[in-house]
This record gives sequence, structure tokens and C-alpha cells, in this order.
Amino acid sequence: MNKTLRRFLIGAGIFAAVGLLAVLVVFIAISGNNEDAVKEDAEAYTENRFQSETDVYGVLYDSMGNQPFKAAAQVRHVDDGIEFLVYRNEDNQLVDTYVSSKWEEEVTETAMAYLDEQLSGVENLDIRFEKSTSSQHRYTPEDVPSVREVEAAPSIYLDLNREPEDGDEEVFEAFATLLEDEFSFTDGRITVQYFDGDTKIKGGWTQEFS
Repeated sequence: MNKTLRRFLIGAGIFAAVGLLAVLVVFIAISGNNEDAVKEDAEAYTENRFQSETDVYGVLYDSMGNQPFKAAAQVRHVDDGIEFLVYRNEDNQLVDTYVSSKWEEEVTETAMAYLDEQLSGVENLDIRFEKSTSSQHRYTPEDVPSVREVEAAPSIYLDLNREPEDGDEEVFEAFATLLEDEFSFTDGRITVQYFDGDTKIKGGWTQEFS
């Protein structure tokens, strides 16, 4: 390789490295500024909406498009410990998930008391109230009713880290009946999936509330 070509390649490599570093610096700066803006929005929003103290402790990003936001502030209600999100919706209005998070915790407490006794291999229980989100802002944080007092439609996902076993479906059906009786759910569904580590195992179970 002649000297001219070698100098050109060295120069091009240095130029590329400097350019990459500059892009990285800009990206970090933008990310940091965006995080600060998300937190500042949430602090102003919660100060106005909540009479009691809240703590904005982080920012959650969604780069996969699985959530209704790109960035959401993570907030903790100091009095009851409920952790929830504050973000801008598709209309660029700030909204929060305090009500649904409170309902999720209420159902989780009852559900896990049953599952811990009846099922082995419980890896994860995820309870969501997406269908009810649009109506939740009619409640203030201070007058949120129990989920037992409203018509709410949960989507419940139960992951088991094991193979299917005889008798599982009877336990799942009894679990669905328990939730229907306890919370009067008439809409929503339960989905059960089996896993071996991160690998989904064939099988599973689904039932809708009715």
C-alpha cells in the first residue's frame, strides 16, 4: 500500500471516528434534555392534579412502539406507594395512569394470594386496565373508587415457568371465577402462557370474563 493511500485511509478513519463521537455527544445531550423536560412536565402536572405528595423518580422510554408514549415519567405517590406513569397522549395532553395502577395493585393482591397457594411456577402476573383508561380522569386521586365499585375490564396475563400439568385448567377456571365473584368483572380476559426460561412452550389457556 503506497503512502498516499495509507494517509488517505488513516485520515478517513479519524474523520469517521470524530463524526461518530460528535453524533454520540449530540444524542446524549438530546436524550438528557428530553429526560429533563419529561420530568419537569410531570412535576408540574402532578403538583396541579394531586393534593398529596408525589415523587418523579425516572423516565421510561418505549422504542418498540408497544406503549402509547415514547417517553413517560415514572412517579411514586408518597402516601400509598402506588407507582404510575405520566406522559403526553396522541393529542399532546398530559395524562397519568394512577387510577389504573391503583386498580392493578388491588387486583394483584387478591390474585397472588390465590395463585401462591394453588399454582407452582408463577413467573409473572401482569394486570392492565387499558380499556378503562379513557374514563379514568373523571376521578381525582383523592376520590378513586375501589375497582370493585366500577365497571372495569382487565387484561390479565399469567406466565408460568414450567410445563403444563394435569389439573392446571381447573385451577385457571377457579381463578377466573374467583375474580368474577370478587370484582364483578363482566369484560376482559385472562391469558395463561407457559415458558422454559425465555422460550414459550406450546400450550396455554385463555378465558374471557362474562
